[in-house]
Amino acid sequence: MTNTSTANPKLRSYLRDLEVALSVLPRDRATELREQITSHLFEALPESPTDEDVSGALAELGPVETVVSEAVRGVRVGPARRLFVRLRRIRWWWWVLLGVFLAGGGTLIGLVVSWETSAPLGFYSGLYTWWGPNVHHEVNSSANGQDQSTIAVEPGKTQGFVVQITNLGPWAQTVLGVASTVAGPMDVPSPIVGPGGGLEHITVSSACGRDECGHIYSLTYRSTVTVPPGQTRLLRVLWRPKKCWMSPGAVGIQSEVSLKVRVGWVTRTEVIQLPQGFALAGTSSEGCH
Repeated sequence: MTNTSTANPKLRSYLRDLEVALSVLPRDRATELREQITSHLFEALPESPTDEDVSGALAELGPVETVVSEAVRGVRVGPARRLFVRLRRIRWWWWVLLGVFLAGGGTLIGLVVSWETSAPLGFYSGLYTWWGPNVHHEVNSSANGQDQSTIAVEPGKTQGFVVQITNLGPWAQTVLGVASTVAGPMDVPSPIVGPGGGLEHITVSSACGRDECGHIYSLTYRSTVTVPPGQTRLLRVLWRPKKCWMSPGAVGIQSEVSLKVRVGWVTRTEVIQLPQGFALAGTSSEGCH
């Protein structure tokens, strides 16, 4: 049997299976049996065998399991050796596919972990102020380390505030809207009720640099906005207080905003801690019952 003979795919496959089957035997016995079988094939095949020649010779010799069955009968094989034999039966390209799969899976897991642990949007420095050109009777105070700005509630009028938020993480973050799992101001079990009782409307501005962020009324605000890494936006929270919602002397405070945010394939809740409490104070309840 020459190199030309062993180039035949059927013969190569047979010899590979033979090598695996003999691996359970002691080395000397495996070598002896291998030489006997290859010698038989050498004698049976011409120098340049055709596929028919190889098929005939292999059919005459019989399947690998049958050829070596007598030799391996009674041989005690330990668990480690049995596992080694089974692994050797796996073709090389299966190992390549497995490696590619594991590498891809590891990369995906790493991405998900990176998305999950990316720094959230937040107020780190910059602008924060009430929304509206006519903010009346603003009172600033501080208690227990928390600053607070209080204005009078004006039922039926739009009130609110804007806060500068920044993405310090390495991934773009898309604000999808308000989260639905955190209680709103005044312990009202809804995240979309403003301090004065009206439903909140939460939007995020278009891109703004250090200068543009100061012009809060000239920016465009949308409910869904993507904030690239290292960039800043304005978070705007508006509401329209209901009449008779707050009695005189009552105060409603908002100190955080909960947002639903998507990072990569991960959607999570991010809580924006406001730089101060934005509070509404109840005024006259004339006409309320």
